[in-house]
Amino acid sequence: MMWIWRYELTKILFSYRGLLLIAAFVVLKTALLIALPELKDERIKLSQKNYDKVLSEIHGPTTPEKEEYITSTYAKYRETLERFTQMKDAYLSGKISRDEWEKYSNEYGEANLYINSFEIFNEKREIFAALLPYGELLPPAYFYEYGWNSALTYMGFPDPLSLILVLLLAVQMICPEASSGILKINLCTHYGRAPLFLSKFAVLSFLLLIAAAISVTLEIAVFSLRFDLSQPHWGIYSVAPYDLTLLPYSLAEGILHIASIRAAGLIMLGLFAFGVACFTQNAAQTIFCVTVCVVIPWFVAPGSIFTFGAWLSGQPIFKSARYMLAAIAPATATAAFLYASYIIKIKRKRKALS
Repeated sequence: MMWIWRYELTKILFSYRGLLLIAAFVVLKTALLIALPELKDERIKLSQKNYDKVLSEIHGPTTPEKEEYITSTYAKYRETLERFTQMKDAYLSGKISRDEWEKYSNEYGEANLYINSFEIFNEKREIFAALLPYGELLPPAYFYEYGWNSALTYMGFPDPLSLILVLLLAVQMICPEASSGILKINLCTHYGRAPLFLSKFAVLSFLLLIAAAISVTLEIAVFSLRFDLSQPHWGIYSVAPYDLTLLPYSLAEGILHIASIRAAGLIMLGLFAFGVACFTQNAAQTIFCVTVCVVIPWFVAPGSIFTFGAWLSGQPIFKSARYMLAAIAPATATAAFLYASYIIKIKRKRKALS
């Protein structure tokens, strides 16, 4: 049976240009990841230096002193800005002296410089306060979060290029032979039933494992080079899109968990597509059916953990932390199609042909 495995692997990599397909996937995905912009708050772009200065003062885990400093300073700056019209009218009408106006002007200028930064950190302070109590977890921290925010946000969406790759790999395992008639001949041979099916299944599983590993490795590697992913020891609840959770993971642990979920989703989807391809034995029908099974549930119920889309994005599964429960629906659908396709399209067809 080993020779069948080697033959199927050689066929899909070279005869069907699977190796070229994987290479094209690497190039296109790398280009896509490089093109994605950093998701930074627009208010920071107006005053990056001032944001960095404020961050240096409060950097690290939140404390009551830091919360009080942020709250009081933000309130003071807001009050200063809101008094501008009143103070201007008072100065023009002679109610306040020139020295008082100059003093207020200096305060107004400082408030204008730092109000955006303190507004951002005050919003974070309110989110951190909503997480109380932290229990045995590290307190959430103030640090430059937008690199992690960008990486985790982009890794919260299904990757269309990976979806296309696993679909094409699954389709290439069975549909060309079915359309050319070679599959009917192969089914009549001594190795044309279980050995052939299991060999194709094993080769596809091997290729899907490689594709999933390449996909998540590219994501982590490119994001690490492009974005600031320093300070990975802080809790993942310190940054969006996980700042309303208290998941017991650091940023490093969290991104590895999400990458593993996305890899498992690609493998499950590829095997599901293989089952559909064996059943339909038609490339167009397989691509349509699998795409519908992924896209429609994702748009209708994006927060559901029981869909292929949830596994491809990783975010709903990671937030729920119910991995085994979430795997029931896609794993059952995959097993059902694989079993049905083998019984109906492989085993019985061979008997009918013989």
